[in-house]
Amino acid sequence: GYLYRPKNSAYSVEFSRKPTITPTTASFVSGNVNGEIAEVDLANFKTFERVEFYTLDQSYINLFDNDAISKFLTEYSRYNGLSFPEIKFNQEQNNKYAELRAYKTATLSNGKEKTLTFVARVFLKGETFFVTYVGADSEDFPTPDIIKFWNSTKCKE
Repeated sequence: GYLYRPKNSAYSVEFSRKPTITPTTASFVSGNVNGEIAEVDLANFKTFERVEFYTLDQSYINLFDNDAISKFLTEYSRYNGLSFPEIKFNQEQNNKYAELRAYKTATLSNGKEKTLTFVARVFLKGETFFVTYVGADSEDFPTPDIIKFWNSTKCKE
């Protein structure tokens, strides 16, 4: 695996292999924020892993109540072309996070259609806005790689 721990991030995660890391800009209410996206491609619809990481002012992070996070995840779902979004709020150990589960239909090269399941989780801590986003063929979801990816999401205390 590949440990992804961006500078100034409260979170880290282990990818199944070395991700491609690209700078990005997202627009939040507080304006445009620079961040980065790390991702491992969906080879043959097996497993897709992505992290989006942004550093936001803590006073702004504190404004993210469940309504604001739900709104963000609904937009995220629409932006990524997903259908039937379901949003819930979870807590594991010291990690509180919001989770979006949604679906997308992909057409294979042989013309057959496959349903893919995608799950995005939003973690907020200090000045860190950390989104993990995974996907795979719905028949295989979650794959062993996705379970490892989820279990490797750690928060620095």
